[in-house]
Amino acid sequence: MSSVVDTVLVAALTSVVVTAAGDLTVKPRLAARTKRIQARHDYRDQLELRINNVLMNCRRLARYPILPTAPDEVSKRIEAERERWIKQLDDDTAWLIDNQLLVGAGAPRLGDFPVLVIRYAEACRVLWLIDRSLEDRCRMITELSDMAHRSLWGTRRFKAATRSRHLYRLRDRLDAIDAGSFG
Repeated sequence: MSSVVDTVLVAALTSVVVTAAGDLTVKPRLAARTKRIQARHDYRDQLELRINNVLMNCRRLARYPILPTAPDEVSKRIEAERERWIKQLDDDTAWLIDNQLLVGAGAPRLGDFPVLVIRYAEACRVLWLIDRSLEDRCRMITELSDMAHRSLWGTRRFKAATRSRHLYRLRDRLDAIDAGSFG
């Protein structure tokens, strides 16, 4: 009878030791890893939100110009909305440049995606600050942001060839901007 009790006690003690060792060594590392992974997903979500905001505000500005034939009250309302969209564009491009490392951390770790995302943030802010008309700046930023969005998140019908084509176009456009061609 004592051998059965000894076996049960040894099994219970072994179980407690293994569980305690796992709780003390493995669980903290898994919790830290989970936290880092969640932070990267949060950064990626924030990056997608900012790129979408930039795209939407540029497209709104292009779609709703102030018409000279519009009544004064309507013109004032449209101008107020346009000013709000311009402020949002300024805030989003500033956020991208101010949070470059977070933006890069949120990019997929495939190839040079983090570097391209950081370069995109820099180029987007530079394009916003250059001395061009609002329409030209919005057109250039829309083109660049559309390439970045398609490179990072693909298109509706995801195809690897399409995504890589957008990635190469984005890289070429960033190289041109780095060389001083804002065309």
